Amino acid sequence: MKTITDLPILIGIQGGTCAGKTELARALADNLSKRTLIIPLDTFYLPYEGNSVMSGLRSCFFDHPSAIDWELLREVWSDLRQQMPTMVPSYDYATGLRGPTQWLTPSEFVILEGLWAFHDTHIFSALDLSIYVDTPPDIRLLRRLNRDVINGERGWWDIASFLTYYSGCQRALHDQFVEPGILNANVVVYGERAIHHSVETVLTALEEKVGYM
Repeated sequence: MKTITDLPILIGIQGGTCAGKTELARALADNLSKRTLIIPLDTFYLPYEGNSVMSGLRSCFFDHPSAIDWELLREVWSDLRQQMPTMVPSYDYATGLRGPTQWLTPSEFVILEGLWAFHDTHIFSALDLSIYVDTPPDIRLLRRLNRDVINGERGWWDIASFLTYYSGCQRALHDQFVEPGILNANVVVYGERAIHHSVETVLTALEEKVGYM
């Protein structure tokens, strides 16, 4: 059982693209009713020329864990574990470049959410609770198509290039680097279900495993 002197409580959320990781993280933050810091793993993408991603689809950049600046993330993670302020970059999906940095202050709960939240041994070993969001591939594909192409949030030009990238890169890399994380999770929730069900499941697991709420 954690006490106030053992803070922060570290939570990792992993799952496939558009599985519902960010929605779950935000809903948890709302329900914890304490100071909660959410760290999107995407923030730590290495700088990359955006146009090259769109024209060189074989690069598989956005769906391979080598795209993440793990060294920087480990430094940030270490600072937060010691309840020290730390600085993180921002990321522009359309250009592939980093934006202004921002200061993060220590919080009682820290949530790391992303495709590979369990990938780094140093980070994973410190988690108090690991959550995998399991969502059917067809639902995730439709959500990503809507986000990246229809709404244009990630700079994709058209459906054809998006589907080429999905079939040539994203699907196989999900199977290789994301899906195995379900075996390491303390809790599995289902991204096609109402979010309040997932939140209730996680909060119950958090109280049972950590004992501090």
